[in-house]
Amino acid sequence: MSVEFINVLGLVLVALVLGGMMFFACIMTPLVFTKLPPEISGPFIREAFPVYSLVMAALAFISGVIFLGTPSSLLLFLVFAMFIFGWKVLMPVINKYRDAQLAGDSSSIKLFERMHRASVVLNTFQLTIVAVVFVRLIQ
Repeated sequence: MSVEFINVLGLVLVALVLGGMMFFACIMTPLVFTKLPPEISGPFIREAFPVYSLVMAALAFISGVIFLGTPSSLLLFLVFAMFIFGWKVLMPVINKYRDAQLAGDSSSIKLFERMHRASVVLNTFQLTIVAVVFVRLIQ
């Protein structure tokens, strides 16, 4: 494979991460929560989120490998690590507090909201990094 082909492949993968993140955050999640009843939407997102995280983490990691030795690589590996952190560390805590809230534990409401907000900030930070990487790569 030529270096040019590999660079184009890396660019396509970064574009997939960017597009996938935008789609999940701006279209899929709001659509699920506005069109499905809460007893379906919550469990559905809980099932969708790990798949989203796995796919996005894998694409970010592969892109990082493709651009190894560049600043873009370091940023993509950071995005990869944040996907793993969000998926394996943050989401179980969010789910724990949400379950407690649904079971009637009013003390968990603020904790759920705080952790959910942290996940939104994390995702926004990741999205910003990927957008910066994408713009740098197309220049």
